[in-house]
Amino acid sequence: MSKGGVGVRVASSELYGRHVARTEELDALRLTIKRSRLQRLERVLLARSSSVRVLMENWDGLDGGRQAAEMLRTCDLLGLQHVHVVEAYSSFVYAPSTGNNVTVDAPERYLCIHRHESLHDALAALPRGCVFVAVSGASASAGCCGAAASCWTDVDSESDLYESCSAVQGADDAGRHSRDQCASCTVQNTLSLFEDAWQSKLQELGPGAKVCILVGNQMRGLSRLLQSVASATVYVPPLGLSSAFTLVQTASMLIESLRAAGVLQPDLVREEPALVAFLYATWILRLSVTAPRMIERNGWEATFDWY
Repeated sequence: MSKGGVGVRVASSELYGRHVARTEELDALRLTIKRSRLQRLERVLLARSSSVRVLMENWDGLDGGRQAAEMLRTCDLLGLQHVHVVEAYSSFVYAPSTGNNVTVDAPERYLCIHRHESLHDALAALPRGCVFVAVSGASASAGCCGAAASCWTDVDSESDLYESCSAVQGADDAGRHSRDQCASCTVQNTLSLFEDAWQSKLQELGPGAKVCILVGNQMRGLSRLLQSVASATVYVPPLGLSSAFTLVQTASMLIESLRAAGVLQPDLVREEPALVAFLYATWILRLSVTAPRMIERNGWEATFDWY
């Protein structure tokens, strides 16, 4: 470009020009975004984690998708990039963001949401060497069926993984039953988030460990297959009059405990540099009001044909 053009006037940053290659198109598009918003975008990408992920199993959206949306917002706010959803039993439904700042604040627009038709597809898509930690909203003494710790009957095939506990004799309308009625509901290695045993587990994981947080259906819980791969089930003992924390609340405290122990690291830039470059360009296009007109006026359609 000529001296004094936009390519010269756009400075590199800790992310842009170092981890994301500079281009004439991005130089120009960066100028269309407020500096404070651009800096925030880059801070978010630099802080993102690739190694810690969440897998949500068969969230059916019976509440209008409000809890699912809250889970996505939690993952975004706590620095996770990847959310895997299994839709073998029911489609993943979340309440779309609304309000005046949807373009900026809608977490579903900035997360990588991976949809899987089966559990086996989801497990195969996760990084090798993942440690699986299940989330329970119920305390150990309350039994597994209080809030999605484990409520699935024995299975002979994958299609049977989604027969809920409502099929068990004696289950009430909520699909719950006692431990005596379903021996498979016993959760091994159930730990309070505040127990020394969980703190020891965090030390075993070490910085940058690959962790997948398993969150089951709000009423039916995790399938037996996911129970079998979980190395621990974590809950938070309630101290108030409410019976239990929600799954979203427990998951958020679990993620924060991983961060405090140094397990959750801002490693997306290191682990997935190509994805970071793609996300950077995509987020800029979404934040720039004038991007469509600039692309058309400058003939950049081929460069951004994926958008």
